[in-house]
Amino acid sequence: MRTKIVATIGPVCADERILLSMIREGVAIFRFNFSHGTLEDHEHLYQLLGRAQKRAGHRVAVLQDLAGHRIRTGKLRQGKPVALRQGQRFWLYRKPVLGSSKGVSLDYPGSFEPFQRGTMIYIADGSIHLQVRRRSQDKLETVVIQEGMLEERKGVNIPNVLLEFPPISVKDVLDLDFAIRHEVDYVAQSFARSAADVIAVRRRLSHAWPRCKVIAKIENQDGRSGCDRSQKAPLACLAAL
Repeated sequence: MRTKIVATIGPVCADERILLSMIREGVAIFRFNFSHGTLEDHEHLYQLLGRAQKRAGHRVAVLQDLAGHRIRTGKLRQGKPVALRQGQRFWLYRKPVLGSSKGVSLDYPGSFEPFQRGTMIYIADGSIHLQVRRRSQDKLETVVIQEGMLEERKGVNIPNVLLEFPPISVKDVLDLDFAIRHEVDYVAQSFARSAADVIAVRRRLSHAWPRCKVIAKIENQDGRSGCDRSQKAPLACLAAL
């Protein structure tokens, strides 16, 4: 049977006995989510998993899931969620600032130039909707269309805007050292937009750890479009694990 159980390893299961139980219950691949946690956190979890594998008497595979080109909101004052109300004005900043009910920073590295009046911005899996009213070099003025509670480090989706990203982010380059050092089985490139994004990951791995398999995660409109237009170097349209 080719079906495998993939489980995300994190704080809830950061215990050798729990990991051992998961292995015995049939988990075949453990996913390390590099969108969250520090490198030290992941190293600690990897050591726990290693000890659990020894007790189980067999090896399980490891998948490193890179953060990829995902935009996230910044930190909030006192780390507490803030309420956004329908119709209120809300600012999005390029520079890191402590957020509040008036505005929050984005970790987007590109220019705000492509953002036009009327552009829709979705936060926290679409639970909050914003619409751009005005833009300047360093901030966007938006109005809240669908209200909700905004928390720190929530994902931001901006369809129908050609966003500016390099093929691979600085964070992903640094995080790939984990894959090389521990010779992980799989690396997943999150929010892949085209074959170039996946090729950039493959090139980083090709000399130090060429046996590692690379997975393209198609999670936005750019990625779906990339599947259609990339003929010379096709991008495998795989669902996110």
